[in-house]
Amino acid sequence: MADSFIGGLKFQGVLECARKSPGEIIRFDPATNEFGVATYDLVILTYFKARPCASIPAGQPRVNCHGEKDNMSYFRRSVQSDLPMSCLWIQDGGSAERLQHLSMLWN
Repeated sequence: MADSFIGGLKFQGVLECARKSPGEIIRFDPATNEFGVATYDLVILTYFKARPCASIPAGQPRVNCHGEKDNMSYFRRSVQSDLPMSCLWIQDGGSAERLQHLSMLWN
């Protein structure tokens, strides 16, 4: 699942950005809540289904969740940085080959 989500085509509705530093691709699918981070050469660093802790019913342990109000807020926080222009938003469908060459966009 992680390989196809990060390394495959970016389907309509999937949000993606490329961070110059430390050289990562971040993807989030609001429809499935999939969240993934990979290096420019598509080494997967993390992949999971995002879940706000607030969505967990009372009395259940709040593990494997984030503290943002919703998953879109979590994605937005993940792509922010102290530096301006820290994330290059990718609009088209893309492919694994194109993702491997993203670092050239920053030169």
